[in-house]
Amino acid sequence: MCHKHQIMLESIIKVKDKVEYLLSNKPIFRDDDNKLIAKIWHSETQSKSLIEFLIEFGDHKLSSPEAIRRARQKLQEENPQLRGRLYAKRHKNAAKTKANINYVNY
Repeated sequence: MCHKHQIMLESIIKVKDKVEYLLSNKPIFRDDDNKLIAKIWHSETQSKSLIEFLIEFGDHKLSSPEAIRRARQKLQEENPQLRGRLYAKRHKNAAKTKANINYVNY
């Protein structure tokens, strides 16, 4: 990621705004929560080692991975232009899974 994007990301405080910035400017993050989370954590951490990173994470100094995932999910639900190539496939599979669960419950 270019230096310009890194500086912008570091200046954004809210998780939702960070996610929206990345989804808008870097389509690679639209279909991969692990890459999205890693990029956001990279912008938030000052760690020089894995141990330092784990301490920061354990002390809740980094955005929650669940908060990042939920923000991505909500933004893509509300903004079709932020959806990746896998969005439709995920929702199609979700509908099948829901139907299967309903079948098992009856």
